[in-house]
Amino acid sequence: MALNNKYNYIAKTVLVFKNTPTKRAFYPLQSDTVDLEVEGTGWQLLFSRLRISPPSISVNLGQLNTKDFIVFSDQLLNVNKQVGSTQKVISVKPDTLYFDFTKRIVKTVDIKLVSHLGFSKQYGLASGVLLSPKKIKVAGPKAELEQITFWPTDTLKISNLQSNSTIRIGLQHSLHKNVSIYPSSTEVKLSVDEFTEKTVEVPLKIVNNK
Repeated sequence: MALNNKYNYIAKTVLVFKNTPTKRAFYPLQSDTVDLEVEGTGWQLLFSRLRISPPSISVNLGQLNTKDFIVFSDQLLNVNKQVGSTQKVISVKPDTLYFDFTKRIVKTVDIKLVSHLGFSKQYGLASGVLLSPKKIKVAGPKAELEQITFWPTDTLKISNLQSNSTIRIGLQHSLHKNVSIYPSSTEVKLSVDEFTEKTVEVPLKIVNNK
């Protein structure tokens, strides 16, 4: 194989969706990994076998506002802009992406803090933990949202706490591609105080001593 000659080769890449529909919940009916048929040099073919390929490409889903599918051949120009001028994407397999649609609704649920807090000796929480915001909006299919009563944060881990703290922490990612949340983080305020020990002597009185 002449490394400077042109060859066609396959490079696997992951899809990243952008411009998703705001009023339609959707679920992809195929994998989020596609095969790019790329024209490049022998050097690039060698690198492809070493798993050096575009890690991801973005796909515009704007057409889903009126259609139930996306055709890659309509977006080849945009795809080629993402892989660089030295390579040329000839085709994408599968060429058509199909989506399942359901009615999209929005509900508000409480944020649940997941935490492992450790305190210095004689220190502890002086009051309840404050979250801001303490609720989020969840959007998705009605059947999915009926099962969601709260939304957990990422795990907040702090040790040796002995003063007030304010931390911004992210919310856990949705396990369903057609469920989205807003906002994606919350501010946690911890009010910490020192609890001192004190010895108090009190008189002892015996009653009904017969």
